[in-house]
Amino acid sequence: MQLKKFLLISLLMFLGVLTPVSAQYYLGSEERGVTLGAYAQAGFGAEFKEASNINSFYLRRAIIHAKAHITDKWTAMAVADFAKGFTLLDLYAQYSFAPQLNVRLGQFKNPVGWENQFNPATNELIEGSILTNYVLGNGPICPFFSGHSTTGRDIGLEVSGALFNGLLDYRLDVLNGNGINHVDNNTHKSFGGSLTLHPLEGLSLNGSALYGRINMDIAGVNTRVKRLQWGAAAAYTSDMFDLRAEGLFLHLDSDKDKGYNVTGVAHFSDRVDGVAAFEQLFQAKDINILSAVGGVQYNFSKRCRLQAQYIFTQTKNKVVDATDDAHRVVAQLQVSF
Repeated sequence: MQLKKFLLISLLMFLGVLTPVSAQYYLGSEERGVTLGAYAQAGFGAEFKEASNINSFYLRRAIIHAKAHITDKWTAMAVADFAKGFTLLDLYAQYSFAPQLNVRLGQFKNPVGWENQFNPATNELIEGSILTNYVLGNGPICPFFSGHSTTGRDIGLEVSGALFNGLLDYRLDVLNGNGINHVDNNTHKSFGGSLTLHPLEGLSLNGSALYGRINMDIAGVNTRVKRLQWGAAAAYTSDMFDLRAEGLFLHLDSDKDKGYNVTGVAHFSDRVDGVAAFEQLFQAKDINILSAVGGVQYNFSKRCRLQAQYIFTQTKNKVVDATDDAHRVVAQLQVSF
């Protein structure tokens, strides 16, 4: 099994280098067919702490995606990650009655957060935002589910569309609330949505929320709690620079976590970008995390790039009055075809 996985990933990386234009392949007629694509991310990271230092090569993602064009209004999407075995990320069908009304059923990104909606192949931050990963349950430590990451996704039904000639985008969702590849474990559903306003060219203003009741393991006891995730964001894109700022909040009954992040990208040339980010996460249990990122990326094409970043993270535990500083240097190659 490990050999098959290694061969598959090696093939993805090799083909990605041979196809630097980041092409996608279409199989079928003009009206019906399947669009195939893939990308892989691999690199090297070193972390330096006062207590210990670690470094390792890593494989972050090996993604294969397929979009079926069933009719001019009906599509289906499947996305899977083979980096750590097999993980089904997206699997849904969508029917577009009009640009103002689309209906989606299956497993897909939930509506909360701005960065959460990004394709990792386009996110400038190699490791993503600590705040986004925490509030959405994307990281290895999920604050509301033990044993599995949600990857910011869920299973359910969504209605979406663009109104007033693209001035306003909306999403309305009814979801299980239990993350990806898991059926619901209670009779309650989570309800949410988002609104995105585009008042000026390049400027987007977003608000999103998701509310429901979930089952959590608290001290070994299966406990039902109220969960509210919500956020607000502003983003501006231009030929010279991109800038985005986001605030996210997580309420689990009376516990309230919150934070913010700011990310800027300077386009020095068609191929070279500078990246900087700053964020803070304030956890309800008196743990505060501060993170700063600086780096550069070279774009071979739209989705093939080489990235290098320095990441400083400071974790303060107010309960025991302790501070832990970590310095990370990460380099990553991304290839896509």
